[in-house]
Amino acid sequence: VKIGGKLDADKNSVGVENSAMTLTKDEFTLAFDGKNVMEVDEDSAVFDVDTLTATGQIIGNVVNTQKAGSVTVPAGASIQSAIDNLGKYLLGNVYVYVEGQHTENVKLQGFYGMGTLYLSFRSGAVLSGSIEAVYCKSISIIGPSQTACCLISGADECIKIRNVERCNIYHVYMRGGGRNHGIFCEYCMAFIEECTFAGFVYGMDVKANSQVSIYACIGG
Repeated sequence: VKIGGKLDADKNSVGVENSAMTLTKDEFTLAFDGKNVMEVDEDSAVFDVDTLTATGQIIGNVVNTQKAGSVTVPAGASIQSAIDNLGKYLLGNVYVYVEGQHTENVKLQGFYGMGTLYLSFRSGAVLSGSIEAVYCKSISIIGPSQTACCLISGADECIKIRNVERCNIYHVYMRGGGRNHGIFCEYCMAFIEECTFAGFVYGMDVKANSQVSIYACIGG
């Protein structure tokens, strides 16, 4: 069925002029000005809007989504605050770029969805503290180079990874206090590449139900 070029329908789909709405037997898409603001299929419903409201009661879990993109944390600002301001369900890859000097412990918790959360240290950035990632789907921690220290910690573990489906740690030069461990892994899959461990009892501490791949790392 076609009506004036504005409506095109058959037994499997309905389309409206300018692709504002598309309805098929498998999914429903609503778009404005070429941007898909709602996509629904039998498994999920994704809303790409700034605000989602309802006049009545919303029953069930409403995911806190985060668009793909990046945020930069300058010297003196809080890395943790920047992370806490992100939605937990990632619609794409999200990058948190760290610049300058910081003194705090950072925790990445409960991030999942379709993207990876990247914590990336730019040249000259140094965190005096520890990093912990727990109950996440995909996390990446990236340093500026294998020869420039970006992480200094006196905690039991400089980087602690627990219950993370996939974690990549690349180019992180970390320095300990002489009595602690560099990276602790438990219930996770981790890929550690071209990292430097300085001042640790052990560079790695791998616990139960973990798969860890280590490539071209130095120190201990």
